[in-house]
Amino acid sequence: MLVVLTCLHNKLNNNGFGISSNNNGFDTPSNNNGFNTSDNDDEFSTPYDDDGMYFVILKPSVILIATGIIIPDLHFGPFLRNWWHVRSLQENGMKVEQYYPFRIGMKTQVELKNRPFIIRIVQGNKHNNLLPGFFCESLSESNEEVENDPTSAISNLYKRIF
Repeated sequence: MLVVLTCLHNKLNNNGFGISSNNNGFDTPSNNNGFNTSDNDDEFSTPYDDDGMYFVILKPSVILIATGIIIPDLHFGPFLRNWWHVRSLQENGMKVEQYYPFRIGMKTQVELKNRPFIIRIVQGNKHNNLLPGFFCESLSESNEEVENDPTSAISNLYKRIF
């Protein structure tokens, strides 16, 4: 999950800026020229315009609350590609793919604006009962319906709250 923030910044000097990890779990971008040319998912891209405006893509830390279960008919059946998240990395010049299952009952938590958001994975979404569904809750509020992907689930609730 990515959170995109817009920041106003004076023109960079020749030294650029460094990486730092602050207390709220966010990492800030790093690169001598302010741009990232790496294909690594853990890095950040910070495009600048002529007025010194830049967009910082931050990855908040995610905590696994419940592992959930794998259901063979879903995770290895005809819709298996929908039940796995594939992350591609470059390591030593080789493309490496890591597979992470969306498990039924799996819960993850992320904190945004000092408020916990919990995503729960269920069976079935708006389109099909055999696909994963994503439900988001924060304190006493939650999505009105199951979403098709985790980004929509958290974004819709976030918009409603803030």
